[in-house]
Amino acid sequence: MHRSLLLLGIVPFLLLSSCKKEDPVEPTPTPDPAPVDLDLSITGAEGVRMILDGTEVSLVASDGSDLLTIPETFGQTATPPALSQRYYSCYLYNGAVDLERFRMVKGTLSYEAPQVIPDAMYGFFAPAAYSYGVATLGGDGIELTYTDATGTPWRTTCADQGTNTFTIVEVENGTDTSGPFVIVKADFTATFGNCATGATKTASDGVLVLRFQEFL
Repeated sequence: MHRSLLLLGIVPFLLLSSCKKEDPVEPTPTPDPAPVDLDLSITGAEGVRMILDGTEVSLVASDGSDLLTIPETFGQTATPPALSQRYYSCYLYNGAVDLERFRMVKGTLSYEAPQVIPDAMYGFFAPAAYSYGVATLGGDGIELTYTDATGTPWRTTCADQGTNTFTIVEVENGTDTSGPFVIVKADFTATFGNCATGATKTASDGVLVLRFQEFL
């Protein structure tokens, strides 16, 4: 009798247990757009990544890539005691299609010829917030140019930058056989403008790592 009652008690319990539903598992949301990958680093790959009008743009110069980073210097040389002017540029070049994809220019460093002192160059790229604007011919701004796959250039100088920011967050200074160099890591937001049509593209979550060189 007792055994029968125990069996009757166990059966409903088993039925209830078998009918119990598992708690639903919420799927992990997928960000839209995907966040910019921040693996660009001072000691690693050079290039630029950003969210441009909702789509990630990734231009990274690494092993197996068609992209190269190419530093340049420009300016005007004056006879001392007049000061000379230097501005620095680095661009990402795709040799497979002969197309410049991205360029940063920073101006302007005043110096006494014939040569820029390394410490002056290092200080010129010190971590800090910098303003967008004309970087050449005495200007002290930051210029960014993004060239899309069709070869159309989009420039920060052709759009109102409003509250956009450009901040150098980390640098590595050094000297090689060509002269002193600075590897720069920067975070940025920007508006790129088409100078011919007035159309714009909005960049957010931008990260760039580029090498700037003073050639002896």
